[in-house]
Amino acid sequence: MFKINFEVRDSELDSQNIVNNTNYLVYLEHARNKFLYSIGLDFIELSKNNHKLLLIKLEIEFKKSLRQRNEFYVTCELTSQVGVRFILTQEIRLISDNVVITRAINTLTCMNENANRPYVPEEVKKLLCGC
Repeated sequence: MFKINFEVRDSELDSQNIVNNTNYLVYLEHARNKFLYSIGLDFIELSKNNHKLLLIKLEIEFKKSLRQRNEFYVTCELTSQVGVRFILTQEIRLISDNVVITRAINTLTCMNENANRPYVPEEVKKLLCGC
């Protein structure tokens, strides 16, 4: 399972002194992208070959709030691939006590601009599932 550490920055807080919801999307995306890079998926190279990697669905469950100076980590793990879609699950947890802050389920696919329909190229399948 991929894991990356973060710390809440003051600029991410809202008027209630908790992390604004939009910042959770940034944390999740950054961890998701780092995970994909770590397994060899390079978005720029995919794009050069006319493969667009797209997030097509994101489900988020907010359990608790992050606050000023909280240190936390975000996990990312490929949990399944069905047809042209693959699912990544993520969690945001506090480093201090491992409490779950947020859970997310991401559905991704690839799109070829010429064909305008979803698919998963062979090189992506190999990196994702090792097959």
